[in-house]
Amino acid sequence: MAENAELFSSNPAQQQHAICSKVTAELDADTRATKVQKERSGPPVHSQLLSHQDSSDKKLNKSTSSAISWNVAERSTEQLLPQVTPKQSLQDLCTKRDKIEAHLQSLKNRDTVLTSSAEHLIERISNQYETIRKILNSDEKATLELIEVDKRVALGKLQKIIKEWTNNLDQINKSIKATQKVIDQEESKVQSSQAQAQDIKLTEYCYSKKTENEIQSIKMDEARFQKLSKLIRNISTNLYSQLQRKTFLLEYSPVILDRASAHKNVLVSKDQTSISVASEALSTPESPLRFDKIYSILAAKGLMRGKHYWEVDVKPAVQWCVGIAYGSIERKGKHKSTKLGRNRQSWCIELKTSQLLAWHNDRNINCSMKPSKLEKVGVYIDYEKGLAAFYDADSMKLIQEFSSITSSLFDRMHHHFTEPIYPAFRLFPLAAASIHSDKLEICKLDI
Repeated sequence: MAENAELFSSNPAQQQHAICSKVTAELDADTRATKVQKERSGPPVHSQLLSHQDSSDKKLNKSTSSAISWNVAERSTEQLLPQVTPKQSLQDLCTKRDKIEAHLQSLKNRDTVLTSSAEHLIERISNQYETIRKILNSDEKATLELIEVDKRVALGKLQKIIKEWTNNLDQINKSIKATQKVIDQEESKVQSSQAQAQDIKLTEYCYSKKTENEIQSIKMDEARFQKLSKLIRNISTNLYSQLQRKTFLLEYSPVILDRASAHKNVLVSKDQTSISVASEALSTPESPLRFDKIYSILAAKGLMRGKHYWEVDVKPAVQWCVGIAYGSIERKGKHKSTKLGRNRQSWCIELKTSQLLAWHNDRNINCSMKPSKLEKVGVYIDYEKGLAAFYDADSMKLIQEFSSITSSLFDRMHHHFTEPIYPAFRLFPLAAASIHSDKLEICKLDI
């Protein structure tokens, strides 16, 4: 094959000549070999020579046919390939250059648009914060003015009383001087001295009477301002929680419940955003997705990536469970593999018998928050970090976090998600004499 390649390295005429020369050379070589063999072997080997001649002919024909086929194929390929002139090549390169330059310009224009958009957003949000600061400054000024006014009123009363007592003190000092003079005078003027002493007693009587009432009345309205301080503290707490909550609200993901997974005693609302316990089993079709023993339900859509947040109103329920689960969680039976938090496929917080617990992998810890104060639960998910966090949605205080940091409390394995996760909810059967039906409702967060 290498020899054939060398044959066709020049132009077609030279190639054809080379082929013919090679064929002739091979024929001559074969003829000489035949003559030598004939001379050595003599007439008895005639049949062998004929056989050898046939074999050589076949081999030569095969070589010649292969070489000619190579040449024909090479020439056919050359005819099919378009002949590109330098001028056409230059035009193609210029076209590609123009496209790349246009694309680069588009990217630069996009850079300008992004920069302008970011500057506009920064300006708008800065203005909104400035508005908040102005409102706070204005309210602070008005509130401090209230205190200042009350202080001025109290100080006015105090100055008035101080002035009165200063006058009394002046009168007493005058009486002391007059009395001293009386003492120094002759005995014949004792009568005048007694009259002055009577004035002093009257003055002392007036002093003792006023001290009992007026000093207690000289004060600010402290009870009123204590209430004001408490209100401002509540506003501050709410403002802090709302500022913290806004970060989670950016990741808000609406949750729609999956009727096909609901236990027959779990009643799902028409808009598929709330559940309650039905006293009698509902007429529902059988489904492999349905929980048949545990009063649970999953959301219709799983979460496979990114950050997500939703809130659940738990106030109408006495006993409840809010969490997340893999779609692979068992649905049939009452064993641990079907209950939220009692397996590796689910995580939850659960309120039962007035005790708030966090569950995963059939392990639990006691949550520090008082259940009576918990009305809304916020659930935050960061799929890539393997983080599931539960918050009091009103105060944004963390109830419990499931992550690599807390994995040792629930599982020896490194905490991360390996499947799509679904918002999960569980209620409990009604007590025999109960007239109250527990209810959980997914909050609609308007942003």
